[in-house]
Amino acid sequence: MGARKTDAGTTLVTIPFSHFCEKARWALDRAGIEYREERHLPPVSVRRAREAGGEGTVPVLFFDTATRTDSKSILKWVDERQLETQRLFPSQPALLADVEAFADRVDRDLGAPVRRVVFSAYVAEPKALTRLLTRAVPWLEGFVFRLNASRARRVLAERMKLDTASVAEAHRSIEALFADVEQLLADGRRYLFGKQLSAADVGFASLAAPLVLPPNHPGAMDQLEEVPAPLRTLVESTRRRPAGEFVLRLYRDDRAG
Repeated sequence: MGARKTDAGTTLVTIPFSHFCEKARWALDRAGIEYREERHLPPVSVRRAREAGGEGTVPVLFFDTATRTDSKSILKWVDERQLETQRLFPSQPALLADVEAFADRVDRDLGAPVRRVVFSAYVAEPKALTRLLTRAVPWLEGFVFRLNASRARRVLAERMKLDTASVAEAHRSIEALFADVEQLLADGRRYLFGKQLSAADVGFASLAAPLVLPPNHPGAMDQLEEVPAPLRTLVESTRRRPAGEFVLRLYRDDRAG
């Protein structure tokens, strides 16, 4: 890990349980960059992201001179402050192309699908959903959510497309990417591309984490024994497959902070 750096006024706006926010958090922690995490539920996160110069989605990183409005641009910003040997985007053109292409695929093929699979389990258990969503956010936001929990569940199901067909398609997308990761890992490599941790590894581990629940995950996720039973079964099986073991190892050995 690089030397601890201080960026006065640096703030990361997040939704605490978001896997995209975890990707940004991981890069910042690994680089030793000081920041304040401002955790919100939508729609407050939307408003704060826009106030910071973003489009309404999180993570957003803002500081005195500029704003970074998505996880990839935050990782790039962090890399500008790292030694070559610590960068998540390697300088070698061919290796960089592989890392970026895979990291982009992870965002596309794990981002919404993982969220859809996880929340399809939670919307069926209102108490578990409320606990997950209100953990680690300001008290008032949690209070307002609880007052409107039934309506919020309906809106969540509609916006995330938690219908049977969409959830089934999400499972297929996740399975295809996990299978490709396992094909890469079959030769015994430590990281997906190259000899050091890259944005491909951080992206995959962060976005797959809700299906693996690494014990040392710093986000506001449930522990295995707390999650709804169907999701618990999925997590247990995912942990046993090579891609799940890879996520657990990265969190154990490479997730600083």
